[in-house]
Amino acid sequence: MEVADPHAPVTSGVSSVSLVAPTEDLFYTTVAFYTDLGFNEAFVYDRTHPTVKREDDHCRASEKETWLYSQGDGGDGTDVNLKIRYVAEAVHFRDSNDGTRRQSIVSPSAPLNSKESYDWRGESMSVILYTPVLDRIIKLLSEKKITFQPQPSEKEPSEVYTHDPLGTLVGFTSKANPFTRVGPRPRLGVSRESGVRDQTRPSTPGKVKKRIAVMTSGGDAPGMNAAVRAVVRMTIAKECEAYAIYEGYEGLVREGGKLIKRMHWEDVRGWLSEGGTLIGTARCKKFTERAGRLQGAKNLVSAGIDALIVCGGDGSLTGADIFRSEWPGLLTELVRLGELTEEQCAPCKTLNIVGLVGSIDNDMSSTDATIGAYSSLTRICQAVDFIDATAYSHSRAFVVEVMGRHCGWLALMAGLSTGADFVFLPEKPPQDKWEKEMCRIIKTVN
Repeated sequence: MEVADPHAPVTSGVSSVSLVAPTEDLFYTTVAFYTDLGFNEAFVYDRTHPTVKREDDHCRASEKETWLYSQGDGGDGTDVNLKIRYVAEAVHFRDSNDGTRRQSIVSPSAPLNSKESYDWRGESMSVILYTPVLDRIIKLLSEKKITFQPQPSEKEPSEVYTHDPLGTLVGFTSKANPFTRVGPRPRLGVSRESGVRDQTRPSTPGKVKKRIAVMTSGGDAPGMNAAVRAVVRMTIAKECEAYAIYEGYEGLVREGGKLIKRMHWEDVRGWLSEGGTLIGTARCKKFTERAGRLQGAKNLVSAGIDALIVCGGDGSLTGADIFRSEWPGLLTELVRLGELTEEQCAPCKTLNIVGLVGSIDNDMSSTDATIGAYSSLTRICQAVDFIDATAYSHSRAFVVEVMGRHCGWLALMAGLSTGADFVFLPEKPPQDKWEKEMCRIIKTVN
């Protein structure tokens, strides 16, 4: 049995730094703050995600966690691992001078790059990061209009301090850890070029972001989740804000807009392989009436949304077009009724609608394929394969009816794929005496 060296050090380095956000908005803002500084996303955990399992490393109270990593070049002390956790209703405290505990999540306000009358380093605990490119840190903080304090002087700084969105004092120093056995290499997490980063939540100070909502309606179709994922992430990549309207038009007209929810990059992770629609769909009789559409308009304007992407079939897209055409009148009525003000409606004068055709029929012209068409075709071919053995065993002929309404794409492609002897298409109805023609073809084939 190996005996531990009693003189060996008790600790051998920093495993990670854990930061806790009390709100979801602060959580994503903090993640964006550190990714702006060059940290890479290493792992994401979301308790609400149906495919994510909580591991032992995850805090039991965490609703969401994002682990960020800045990798050095092999030297001790150059790697940094940040665990940012969202814990609902968490409270951040620090010690006051009289020994009591008081809440503090607000960073001190000060003019940008001003010379402070006090030293931030003495006000609270801090996280100090090493960087060989301090000038780039200063440039980045200046571009983002983030207040910081250089030390020991503005002209020749060797350290820079700022506050993250949680109020944590974060320092950057050009002085390497004097106790590491291997000196740090010339690299920091901000090694990427300015402006190139993994965008968890891009931000442009002073710019009003466009808010885009996506919803699924009508029958569910394979591929809807992939479409929602693409909409959310492209919206974020274009520095807009993404929203999802849960439960289709029912969620749109729900009182208070409680089913209109902000979506972030991590919220749609793993959705590509999921069937159905994870944001739900439901029939809504209220939306067929003007009163329902009036409530829907109020919910969108209250959320600041003026662009709506609807993934659905003929009925869903027709409803969206009616909603768009009535939009100016709906806003006028809401102002007249006192439900909204002119100021609230001003940014949303026009409702932009984009339709994503979620239809297994593949019946939309000028579109390569509607969402769900190929998956439906796959199911048809599988079903025909299952009954083919029975048909051969009993020398029987089977008639297979497929969906498609007025479009024969599914019937035609399924017939070609499975080797059908005869196919009926709505675009080419059978002629007189088609029964004899079908029997002749079958006898010829056999």
